[in-house]
Amino acid sequence: MTPLALRLFRELLQPEGKRKIKDTGGTLRYLADIHCFQVSAIYSLAGELAGRTAEQGFDWSLTFLPFPRTWLEFGGPAGSNERNAFLLCAEDKDHFWHIRLRDDGVIDCSMWQFVRPSPDDTYRRHKEQKRAAIDGAAAHTTEELLLAILSIINTPRLFARDEHPPHKGLVRDLHRAGHDLPIHASTTIRLDIEPSAGEARPGARLTGPKALHWCRAHLRLQLGKIVLVKAHQRGSEDVGTRDADYAVKRPKSGGSDGH
Repeated sequence: MTPLALRLFRELLQPEGKRKIKDTGGTLRYLADIHCFQVSAIYSLAGELAGRTAEQGFDWSLTFLPFPRTWLEFGGPAGSNERNAFLLCAEDKDHFWHIRLRDDGVIDCSMWQFVRPSPDDTYRRHKEQKRAAIDGAAAHTTEELLLAILSIINTPRLFARDEHPPHKGLVRDLHRAGHDLPIHASTTIRLDIEPSAGEARPGARLTGPKALHWCRAHLRLQLGKIVLVKAHQRGSEDVGTRDADYAVKRPKSGGSDGH
């Protein structure tokens, strides 16, 4: 089980008057049968993906819920004990729930309206008024961020994952307290992409701001689709500049004519 989900269930085992929970959104009634995903490693990538696909449109075939009640958890700002999670439920597609562990140990639970991204004026007004505020980002809405995270979760061939069995101590304590709640294995989504040691170039970076550089045209797998990316410039001169030379080689072949 993910850390915040475990903390929340532990609080539920306390006498009601001693629980450090503020549930203004009716979140607790949806905790039974949740499946938890730890998405801290891909949170920044999901934010970048959400900003881009918000303009290009989502591949809706990848944004389904992997389980009827899906819990998405990630850490808070650096140096903080804060943690955040979003709970999405198939039985109520018009809302989602935000669960936040504050630095003072109190768990805030609130319900938000889910506004499905669309090209119409209603959604554009919604996007102007309500940006993703968990990390101060303004390039996407929370709904777009959630859809991007789901797209990553539903693309297991590109992103590694670890399965963690249910917490035995919690299962035991819930049973002793008379709570018949199913506790499932949790999943950690990993981003294990690093430049090869023999191919890494000075200044090569996989995340964050990059030096100004020229990108040749290439094919890319984006939200389950193969798309053509045209040649373009990327990066910032504030980080630096980088030149790249491309060597075009003949494909290896056993035939003398190269076919």
